[in-house]
This record gives sequence, C-alpha cells and structure tokens, in this order.
Amino acid sequence: MNSFFLYIKSQLKDIKSGGITTFIYKLKKLFFYIIFSPFCIIFILFSRIISPFILIRTGPVRSDVIGASVQATEFYLSFIKIHKLNSIDFFYLNSVPPNKQWYKMIKREIKINSIFFYVNKIQRIFPGWEKYHVQMKNYCKGYQRDLEGIYSQTMPQISFSELENKEGLRYLGKIGLSPGEKYICLIIRDPAYKKKYFPNLPEDQTLHRNSNPDSYMPAVKYLLENGYWVFRMGKLVEKKLSIKHRKFFDYPFSEMKNDFLDIWINANCNYVLSGGTGLDEIQKTFRKPCLFVNQLLNLIITGQKDILSIFKKVEDLQTGKLLSLKEIIGRDIFNYNMDYQYKNKGIKLIENTDEEIKSTLIEFENRLKGNWIESSLYKELHNKYFEELKQWENYDRYHGKIFGKISETFLLNNKDWLFEN
Repeated sequence: MNSFFLYIKSQLKDIKSGGITTFIYKLKKLFFYIIFSPFCIIFILFSRIISPFILIRTGPVRSDVIGASVQATEFYLSFIKIHKLNSIDFFYLNSVPPNKQWYKMIKREIKINSIFFYVNKIQRIFPGWEKYHVQMKNYCKGYQRDLEGIYSQTMPQISFSELENKEGLRYLGKIGLSPGEKYICLIIRDPAYKKKYFPNLPEDQTLHRNSNPDSYMPAVKYLLENGYWVFRMGKLVEKKLSIKHRKFFDYPFSEMKNDFLDIWINANCNYVLSGGTGLDEIQKTFRKPCLFVNQLLNLIITGQKDILSIFKKVEDLQTGKLLSLKEIIGRDIFNYNMDYQYKNKGIKLIENTDEEIKSTLIEFENRLKGNWIESSLYKELHNKYFEELKQWENYDRYHGKIFGKISETFLLNNKDWLFEN
C-alpha cells in the first residue's frame, strides 16, 4: 500500500506544478485506467497464480531515438535466444516510435500492445511487482554495449519479410544499382536530425561528436573508383555532399526516402563507414561490418567482430600538446559529455584527417578480404591500449570481451603521443 500512496502523492505534485493542462492529461489517463483496470487486475492475478510454473512479465520497449531503440530490442531478443528464459514477456512503447518500419518489424518478434502500459502501472500497486517487470535495457550489462559478445553468437533476430526484401531490391533497381553490385553506407553525424525531432535535447552542446563531411571525400572517391556504390544515409542532414558520380547517392535529399528504406538500405549494405551515431545501430543489429572514424578514445566499439575504429586526438590548448591516454584518464576528460566542459578546461578534440580516414578504409577492406596480417608490434600496442584504458573508472560500462579492433595503420602512426614512455 505504501507504493499506492507514494504514487498518489506524485500525481498530485505533478498537477500542482503543471496546472490545468497536466490535470486534463491525467484525467484522460485515469479514464483509460478505469476502462482497462478489470482486464489488468485479472491479468495480474493470473500471472501471479501461474508464476511457479512460468513467469509472465510486462515492461516498456524503448522507442524514442532510433539507435538506442533498435539496440535495446535486438539485444534483448539475442540474449533470450541464447539463454532461453522461462518467461512470457509483454511490452508497450514508451514513446511515439522513431520509425514506422522498425515498429512493424519488432511487432513480429515481441508481444506489444498499449494495454500493457496500464498492466505494468497497476502491477506496481502490489508488493513484489519487481518480479513481474521486464526492462529490456537491463539485459545489456554495459551502457548500450554488447560486453559479452552476444551478437557474435547469434544471427539477427529482427528481419524483413520476403515482400519487404523485394520492395528494397526494386528501389535499388530504380536508381540503377544492378544485382550483384555492392554498396557502402556512409553516415556522418550532424545536428540537423536531433534539432528537428528532439528539440529539447542539448544538441548544441554535443557538437564534439560531429565531424566535417569534407574529410570523408577521399575515402568516398576511393570506394567509387573501386566499383562500389556509396549511399550517404540519414533522415535529415544539414547539407549535400559535393560529389557528382553515377554511383553516389545522397539519400537524405531523395524524394523517394521513407521509413522503410531508412531501415532496409542500412540493413542490407556490404558495410558502413560511420562517424558514430545512432543510425549505425542498424548495421550492428544486422551484423554488418562497421568502420568507425572520429570516435572518442574511450567509446570505440569493441563488443562485435568485423569492427575497426580510429579516434579523435585530444589537445591541451595551453601547451599545444597532444595528451596521452594516461593523461586523459588522469585529468578526467573521459567524463566530459558537453562542449562547454572541453572549452572550460582548454581541451580541443582534433578530427581524423582525410588521409587517416582513407588509409583506415583501405586497411578495413584488406581485413575483410583476409589480406591483412597484423604485426607483432601492433598486437602489443593494441593490448597495451586496453590495459591502460582499464584505469578509467567507467571502463566496465563500455568494454568487455574485445572483438572490435583499433586500426593498425592509425595506431602505429600515433603511438608516440598516445602512450607515455
């Protein structure tokens, strides 16, 4: 009963601060509670009666930003594929879906209905409700990271229907891509998407995560010269790329773009070249090789195979010196997540150069083809990097088993400033 009184108290507090608008909103919700409560009570009692034999749980599906939403659902499904949990789980969305196609696909894999929102809320009135609550994000031990190599042990759990695949192939044919031709997805983070669709987020303070689109040009031209198609992806971006080539397609500016193609094109590429943003969770979900550039040193992706990364350098503006990994950890720079924090401490992040991106791409290509032999020095430095990174207090939130690699070309070229003597 304590939970019930605390709930009532919180509702009254919300109404007091939110005024008439909040009151009307909560009145509408109360109406639905009254309508659905008989079903909810029966459902809750039934689930508790049969709990010695099988556990029935309810909980939310994350459904706000595309990256975290895709990752949470796929990881949950992959986890239960391996561990075969003895439970039946029912879900509801915690917000408006970021993509209609993604929502359509997860409904084929999980039991989802808005009525379970009310079941889940009413469940909390009764003692021991925690046992009957399922939280997808709790299956991922780190912060949206595959620390145990779950993806490496499973196939994608979210899939397209035969008709959807035919529709996707039809689209590729319309723009001139022939059967058997390969295409690469290019994803470059900029503020446009978040500013429009999530105006309440502090996007003007996360510009350090972005990168200059022009620095990707040599890598894109290399791919085009070697017969690949390149699809620059994104629902909304700031500006077009000045590339004129039959096999380059600037998808965000296409009149044919839609929620289905937002997912299907990314899911079916040969691999992705990404500056690191939520959209590339689609490639990770569908187990596609990923090349990440302009990453933060501590947040490179390590939990999946066929992932190669390079990262931004960290400069002390007062001395003009590039900081080593140990210095960065010692000065607590890894815990900065807003632009003003870097500015106030006189720290500058230096993006990867055109040549660094292109040379890493060439290495990545050779690795995928099985033509890359790692040197003994690289193996030593790669191990050293993660041994030093373990001194960071939040290491275990982002790294577990190391499957993904740092580029050998990049690591050897930057070893002198990265590691202290």
